[in-house]
Amino acid sequence: YEIITPLPELRLILLEEYFKCGAFLKALLLSHLIYEKYPQFKSKILAKMVILENISELPLDKRKKISADLLKTEVKIMGQSTTIEKLSLPIRLAANSNIKIGKLLKSIPLELMHLQYRDHNQLSDYQPIEILFTNTDIIFNGASYLIDYSIKKNEVEWDYHSGPEYKKGHENGPHQKRFITQHSGDQLFMLSNGKNSGQKSIKCFDLKGSLLWDTADQKISYRDEPFCTPIASQGKLFGLTYSMREAINTVSYSVFDSSSGELIFKTPISYLRDGGWNTYSYDSHFTQDDAFVYGYTGTGIIFKADSNTGNLLWEKGFPKASIYDQPWHTRGFAPSGFIKIFGDILLCFMPDDQIFTACHKDGGDYAWRSSVYTPRFIHGRDNPEALYFSSASLGSEPWLYKVNPQNGEALWASGTNGLTISGEGDVVGDRLYLPSEKSILEFDCHSGKLLKVIALNVNPLKIRCSQEH
Repeated sequence: YEIITPLPELRLILLEEYFKCGAFLKALLLSHLIYEKYPQFKSKILAKMVILENISELPLDKRKKISADLLKTEVKIMGQSTTIEKLSLPIRLAANSNIKIGKLLKSIPLELMHLQYRDHNQLSDYQPIEILFTNTDIIFNGASYLIDYSIKKNEVEWDYHSGPEYKKGHENGPHQKRFITQHSGDQLFMLSNGKNSGQKSIKCFDLKGSLLWDTADQKISYRDEPFCTPIASQGKLFGLTYSMREAINTVSYSVFDSSSGELIFKTPISYLRDGGWNTYSYDSHFTQDDAFVYGYTGTGIIFKADSNTGNLLWEKGFPKASIYDQPWHTRGFAPSGFIKIFGDILLCFMPDDQIFTACHKDGGDYAWRSSVYTPRFIHGRDNPEALYFSSASLGSEPWLYKVNPQNGEALWASGTNGLTISGEGDVVGDRLYLPSEKSILEFDCHSGKLLKVIALNVNPLKIRCSQEH
């Protein structure tokens, strides 16, 4: 009923119920919504919100910023008086240390993923394994496994293996992939396969690696398969599924219950253009703000949905880059998909059309597109200020670009003095770090100037950073 009239008091009651029954994911997301949308209730929910953030082991950049006045708020926890500042102090102190490249702490052997994800005709050494930072750990996602590394203990704390994927071993990947783990509340979500199977499902874990549920056990698995890791918002999971058992293989926007993995509803919004078995799978297909989620299908559709009701608000279709574009042979260089909000602008790079596409997030109206940019690697994916990517033709020097996401204009373009760029890099402060052959390249984010080449004894293929690590 909140669409008709705001009912913040009912949300407070619901938060209390979620908290009492241990539904921490739903409680955390609801506390964040109340904190942003109803500032008059901040003091009432502040203690629960910080406790939920601690339980969920959220890194600092995923926690709500608390003003100095509110940090002094006094609360009672199990009869003991304390303040919000003391409750949140350990994580905030840890983030104050200077982040820089130091000594090697640990070398963790990672299993080879299925041949299709690493055998590209142009990028044979591409690294699709992606990591997730929590407050205390680093989680590696290899599609068929998760490995949790404890930073404090400097050891692998737990791992999960779903078994090897079974599919065509000779089929090159249509574009680069990233194996995404979503962290929401005290739960982890990943897209994975069944043991010795090509069937995909969404698996849910707690933060200790225990499997809580798997959509392969739901009746949806008999007719539809998910092809990306879902995003959590307001207690629901928003994802994409496709049916390979119908005359027309439809792509559906699908909403799941975060507690059980049960499908709440789905809405067909597109269809598969070709029969590629993994053309659209994996990657990060979603982003969100306080009240809405945004996604792309990988078939030329960008859409927006209401987080509260789950209803689709708009869909926009965009054509492919070329009518001659074939999925298997010309997309091996295309980066993993990209979707991010920059103020009013929703910016996407969809590997199926290979064009940066920007639209206004409110109504989906066109903002800009550019077929001039031909990115090979997108860098600093979480950077809120600008778009960074490197572009190169075979045999030529890579060029690094910084682009204004509001209008698509290049702020600067910089060469690498002939040094290769071997994978995706990341931004720390005003520095951009890129992997290169037995080295890390350090660039100034403001000018694009190459500042330093840090020599290594290994070949880095990807760099990931957070505010703490």
